[in-house]
Amino acid sequence: MWTNPLDVTDADDARWLSCLAWPGEGDRAERLTAAIGVACRDPPHLVRGDLAEQLAETAASASDEATLVVFHSAVLVYVSSARRAEFARAVAAWARSGSLRNTRKHCRNCPALPVTCPFLSPA
Repeated sequence: MWTNPLDVTDADDARWLSCLAWPGEGDRAERLTAAIGVACRDPPHLVRGDLAEQLAETAASASDEATLVVFHSAVLVYVSSARRAEFARAVAAWARSGSLRNTRKHCRNCPALPVTCPFLSPA
């Protein structure tokens, strides 16, 4: 969920994403091309919106069989510490809501997400 997620099924978005692979990084470019191919064959559900305000609504819209994953690769670097704190509160509230169903509450850096994740804690 982001205000302008890239959709690799769109040729312009796929081209833009491909431009972000640094020159000389052939292996990365090949992996990205392969990943774009996979995503085009089985497109992910993209949600355009605010990462904190729409988290609960988006999670609630998933089927009961879905495994929900809250993941960010770098987006939190681009929002203010206040927005990061809002996002952390939204994730924590969602986790406490009892609507987790099949979710896994961890990230590679913070096994106790959302309670003790330093990447989400207000600065």
